[in-house]
Amino acid sequence: MRKLMVIFGVLMCSVAVAAPKAGDRVLAVWGDGFFYPGRVQALTDGGASIAFDDGDVANVALDKLRAVDWRVGSDVQCNFKNQGKYYPGKIARMDGETIAIAYADGDSETATISRCRSR
Repeated sequence: MRKLMVIFGVLMCSVAVAAPKAGDRVLAVWGDGFFYPGRVQALTDGGASIAFDDGDVANVALDKLRAVDWRVGSDVQCNFKNQGKYYPGKIARMDGETIAIAYADGDSETATISRCRSR
């Protein structure tokens, strides 16, 4: 299932998780409204138990899950050098879950998607 959105005249594509199952890799909304990477542990009544990459676990409504749709050029915020602060950037290169991030301020680094989030 795909959802298409037009924002400021730009066509954006968001890949929804049609029927998630245990073990699926997903992006799920946390309490701050950002999507973070995690894995479906189990389906619950109206949602799914998500094991987020940072070790947190939460029940998330199915409409707050999506497939990992990040690609080269995707806008993300990443935990710079794993020091706890997120900064905006774009994915410059991607090899599986390893990504090169070009930060908006000119810095760059290689990390994994586990250190990133998006809207």
